[in-house]
Amino acid sequence: MKGLACAMFFRALLSLFAAWAGISVCLASDGYPEPPKNWQEAAKRAGLTDDQLSRLEKDKFLVTGVEERQSFRAYLGGNVPFFVTSDAVLNAYHVLFEESLRQQEEVQAGGLRSFCDTVWKDLGSIESRYSGDDALIAQSKRRAMFTIGVALRLFGGDIDGASPELKKSIDDEVALILKAEGRHKPALLGKPEPSFVAFEYALFRPVGFYADKGTLSRYFRAVRWLQLVPFRADFPEEHLAFHMLGTIRQHYFGGVLTTRTILFTALGGVRDHLDLDETRLVSYGREKARVDDSFFKSGLDVVRADAGQMALSPSPFSDRVREVAPGQDDLEFRALSTYRLPEDIAMYTAAAVQSPSQSSISPGLAFNAWLGVPKAEELYRQQCGPDAWAQLIAGRPTLRRDYGDADAQQEPWWKRPFQVWSSELEYRGTLRWAAEVDERAPAFMRSLAWQTKAMQTIAASWAQARHAWMLQSKPQVHVLKGTASPQGFIEPLPEFFMRLSQCAGHMGRLASDAEAVGDPVAAVVEEMRETVKSERARVAEKAGEQEISEATWVLSKQLGTYRVPMDHDKLQNPSREDVLRLADELEKLAARVQQEARPGSELWGILQEERIRTDVLWHELEVLCLRLSAMADKQLSGRTFTQDENSFISHTGRRLSRIMLYRGQALFHPHDDAPRIAFISSQPKRAMMQHVGIGRPRHLYVLYPWEGKDVLCRGIVMPYHEVEAATTLTDEAWRERFSKGGERPPIPAWLHEMVPAEAALPEAKN
Repeated sequence: MKGLACAMFFRALLSLFAAWAGISVCLASDGYPEPPKNWQEAAKRAGLTDDQLSRLEKDKFLVTGVEERQSFRAYLGGNVPFFVTSDAVLNAYHVLFEESLRQQEEVQAGGLRSFCDTVWKDLGSIESRYSGDDALIAQSKRRAMFTIGVALRLFGGDIDGASPELKKSIDDEVALILKAEGRHKPALLGKPEPSFVAFEYALFRPVGFYADKGTLSRYFRAVRWLQLVPFRADFPEEHLAFHMLGTIRQHYFGGVLTTRTILFTALGGVRDHLDLDETRLVSYGREKARVDDSFFKSGLDVVRADAGQMALSPSPFSDRVREVAPGQDDLEFRALSTYRLPEDIAMYTAAAVQSPSQSSISPGLAFNAWLGVPKAEELYRQQCGPDAWAQLIAGRPTLRRDYGDADAQQEPWWKRPFQVWSSELEYRGTLRWAAEVDERAPAFMRSLAWQTKAMQTIAASWAQARHAWMLQSKPQVHVLKGTASPQGFIEPLPEFFMRLSQCAGHMGRLASDAEAVGDPVAAVVEEMRETVKSERARVAEKAGEQEISEATWVLSKQLGTYRVPMDHDKLQNPSREDVLRLADELEKLAARVQQEARPGSELWGILQEERIRTDVLWHELEVLCLRLSAMADKQLSGRTFTQDENSFISHTGRRLSRIMLYRGQALFHPHDDAPRIAFISSQPKRAMMQHVGIGRPRHLYVLYPWEGKDVLCRGIVMPYHEVEAATTLTDEAWRERFSKGGERPPIPAWLHEMVPAEAALPEAKN
């Protein structure tokens, strides 16, 4: 009896303790005097339904709807053995990491406030350290004071010494930051421009643990401001303003700024911009720095050297609202830089190739796929397409070389030894192992359901990590789509362009074969002699001023090509005798070329320069069509062209002009010889000849649907004609029909609704 009483007392005491601690306990009672006989009975005791039991039996695991306030509570009490999950341990890891970060940030808040105070005071007389362009020095000083003044006011500090105008600008900006709504570009930073339209003010709203305390909230806003204000190296005012801040920072502060901690340095990845810690753009001595062209040139050299030493490349994504994406040559400073975490660029560039009409990419799935989780890779390829997949895997980590271990080079990066990882990859590489199943593990852990669970574990952990880095990692503000007009579109016929490319390639091979066996000298000599004959005939009888002028131009052009001396003053008003004399000179040149033009000679060199290599042009057309095919396919998928692809479209005219035999500036003065006519058949009963032909090219305008709206674009069409004549028509005779104003040759009835009968050449101003 005494033992039973002690047991009952212990049970009651444990129940009271559990109630006080808020712990759920399940003890053996009169209802369950014995341990469960099997898992089904234990499951029923735990309160599972029949459906849940069936699911549990099928998948071998089940996620229920029962919730706990914290993950560790699942491991307190109960009469069921524990299964400690990676989720629980990772959750503990992140809670501890965030607390460590919070404590350091609280320390850093005071240090940054002190830094802003010091810089603000020294900026008051900063112009004394410079000479040269006084107006530019004053503008740069105002920009630097505005930047630091806003941060200081966000901390609650005073901006003594500011002019009334500057003080108002600073206070207005602080009010917008505190409101944290909308988009705006401060007037003191210039008018909106394609590379800097506005700030996204929602980014100034404190989040995470920064929102819990007033000190950290103020710190958050000030840091975010100093992270976002750009100082572009190619803009003199901004370049000089940053130089001023760097000079003060170098004079008063050693080491790194207090906003930089061991955690940031070790785990933060790559700094996204050169900042006050990572540039030598400062004045070290007491002598005044002279602000002139050499000042900015040497500054750019220093910046490029610093960026090269750090292997710092411009980020493809922006932290402000832009109309154009950042370029590879963009160099910007920030007072404080954000960090570019290892997965950032890969996930951003992968999302950037998605069409606006497509559903957005799941970040968690993208991160799993970036890590290399097989199931995630499969789903990502299916949902996002090959372009996004290619971008994602291109951004995977590259590791230091394992010297002396060739086998290790074949392993996935996350399987490699820690010593070849950079610090920021340690967590990510470890996390990948959460989805790797040991060969000795139970079979259910190789099931699709468990793989999905592992992906959730990874995604949840990554979300927690990003939560801790919300201030120090770079915010992504996507480029405004649709704000700037697209450079153009391609007629969406990818298969056509592909097959045309194959045709061009075949023609190029044939032309190359012909080039190998041909005699370029003989062809040139023959062309010269034909020119002599035709131009002599042009002025033989009743030669007028126009015929003489045209003949003079043709002959002098060929002679000039081969550097034959001519009296150009006399040729300003040529006579028939001048034409005949030029014809004689060209005939002599033809004989000399035939005799002397051999490889290595001057004449041979000129001949090669002037020849039109059709095999080369066929290859250019082949490449052009290949790219048009790829871009048409991309356009059909609703994906936006890159800057390089837009540039390609904008230069298509020049590429086509070269293929159409126009060189240099000749494309601006094209010949009016586009109309062509071809004999098809004769109609003996009607004594008529049937022809088909083309007229002058006509403008085509299209409203192309893009991103929810119609975009007006212009192209060209070649009008088609069918005519009958009593005899076969020459091109020259056909073109005469287009030299007169008014009506054009008839077109087939089935084209009447598309091609208007009236036509006119565009005015010169167009």
